[in-house]
Amino acid sequence: IVFAVSMLGAMIFAVLAIFAVCKIKTENIDFFEKLCRNRKLGVIIGFPLVCWCVPHTQAIIFSWAEPYLWYAAVVLTVLSYFYLDYLFARALGGAFIIGAYCFVHWAYEFQVTGGIALTVIAWLWGICGICISAKPSFLRDYFRKCASCKKLKIVSYLFFGLTDVIFAVSLVGGLLK
Repeated sequence: IVFAVSMLGAMIFAVLAIFAVCKIKTENIDFFEKLCRNRKLGVIIGFPLVCWCVPHTQAIIFSWAEPYLWYAAVVLTVLSYFYLDYLFARALGGAFIIGAYCFVHWAYEFQVTGGIALTVIAWLWGICGICISAKPSFLRDYFRKCASCKKLKIVSYLFFGLTDVIFAVSLVGGLLK
């Protein structure tokens, strides 16, 4: 069920991304530039991702530090709210990375239809996430470029649309097995 819910969530995100790219214009670029730096949305997206990482970290952390992982997740989220810039962009990049990991893992675990296509599109999402997380201003620059370049908008529509098609095929194929 986690696979199905995650795939549906990713498909909804891709549809929303198509609508967001449609809305990017030079007149409203300020909204999208401020969105990249939004700390509240960054915490809303980032904290569940950090919590998702805690059980996976328990396998590799020193045993004396294990009881403090949940506290560290809360403290680091609070610190990131106050001290990190472009928090929304960083959290979105992290979501792309974790999503890519999960979708590649599930493509092989559940032997879904279109597993290779799902893996390739997940790798692309993961690469985007790594780039955004490494340099969060890339998301702002992407918004700026989308406002002025129709070709980039078309490529974005195709990428998000292809994501939806591949995820739908994988979801249906995974549910039918």
